[in-house]
Amino acid sequence: MTAQRHPDGPVVVVGSGLAGWSAVREFRKLDNTTPVLMITGDAGAFYAKPALSNALAQGKAAAQLVTTPAEKMVATLGVTLLQHTHVTGIDVQTQEVHTASKGSFGYRQLVLATGAKAIRLSFMGNAADEEGQARANNSKLCSWKLLVLCIACHCLKALKVSEASADP
Repeated sequence: MTAQRHPDGPVVVVGSGLAGWSAVREFRKLDNTTPVLMITGDAGAFYAKPALSNALAQGKAAAQLVTTPAEKMVATLGVTLLQHTHVTGIDVQTQEVHTASKGSFGYRQLVLATGAKAIRLSFMGNAADEEGQARANNSKLCSWKLLVLCIACHCLKALKVSEASADP
């Protein structure tokens, strides 16, 4: 096993969607002291981004979906948030995340919660209409995001357990 290059560094979360904020929330239940750095390409406000497509169809703007502003999420969870920042690379050897505008950041652990792109499935028969296509795509997308969220939360819990068992 490779030694950590940044043992006192933050847990870095890339992405501020449902998976990103949920991973941070679950991590904070286990650890309130480890620094957490969240990097997001948007403002970082909390809302169910999967609902965005429905909101747009109803003529709503993304801002109308916000349930918790980024500032409140930051204060509640003790996170450093880099808004409107795009990750350009990850160096797993040096354990660093590189950004386009804010430099590089070392990490202790890394959570990738960047969301997913819709998987377009082709259907024949009754499910071939637009509504059936949308239902199928949303079902696949939600399943995939739930899997990513479960993996991220499990890894964070495993990390905390392994660190606790390593203490003398």
